[in-house]
Amino acid sequence: MTDTTPFPTDAEIVARGGAYYRNTRYAFSVLLLAMAAWFGYDGFVKYPRDNAQHLLHARDPKQYPQDYPTHDPDSILIQKALAATLPLAGFGMLGWTLYRSRGAYRLAGDILRVPGHPDVPLTAVTQIDKSKWDRKGIAKLDYELPSGQKGTLTLDDFVYDRPPTDRILETIEAKLGVGATSTPPATETDTSR
Repeated sequence: MTDTTPFPTDAEIVARGGAYYRNTRYAFSVLLLAMAAWFGYDGFVKYPRDNAQHLLHARDPKQYPQDYPTHDPDSILIQKALAATLPLAGFGMLGWTLYRSRGAYRLAGDILRVPGHPDVPLTAVTQIDKSKWDRKGIAKLDYELPSGQKGTLTLDDFVYDRPPTDRILETIEAKLGVGATSTPPATETDTSR
């Protein structure tokens, strides 16, 4: 289990969940919920009311002079289905966003803490894959703890605050020596030789 003892703040680099990453997904979740309400209103209230008003106009145009558009049962069903599924998508996106950007990356001394992983001493890092770093800001660090536990943790400077995440990776590389730990991504076998 992860140790929850706080690091000394003078030597700690902390990268919390990225504001842009979270805020754009919060906004999209709210948009999905608003769309669900709109489709729900159309499917359960407006379209059936329009159909009823159209029937009244067709029966007695003098008493009901205004005609309303008609909506077929399939379009009403689609509106209801969207009203039922969009909230699931909105809350699902909200939950995934909060889960993915939970906690913080923390580097203090020679100990790296990443949510979902045990504390990783830098000496346990066996490989750094920066194949997606320049383009996407994603680095994968393989580690093997003295207990034999192995894993791969991800540093993503889009999901978590960029400047501290970049500083964490730079510090790790400086402490371990870039050439010794950075490994190019695995590529397919070169058959041109």
